[in-house]
Amino acid sequence: MPSYKGTMNITAHECYQALMEQSRAEIKQKTGRELTVEELEKGYKYKVKKKVRKEVKDATVSFSPANRDRRIAVHYSLDGLNY
Repeated sequence: MPSYKGTMNITAHECYQALMEQSRAEIKQKTGRELTVEELEKGYKYKVKKKVRKEVKDATVSFSPANRDRRIAVHYSLDGLNY
């Protein structure tokens, strides 16, 4: 897998916004629901199908309430296992 190591000259706010926008795009792709950043910051949970080896299992993706410009917490739950 390719890797990159370097310094990005961006602010915490720019990084936070980019991660939130990427999360919004993923939610729209997976669920069809278009959220605002403000809605996502309050916390959000959705279900998806996840392929594990040869099986397709139900998974839950949970966004905890965000701490603006500081922390975004995402938890993945797969048949009782949390990541």
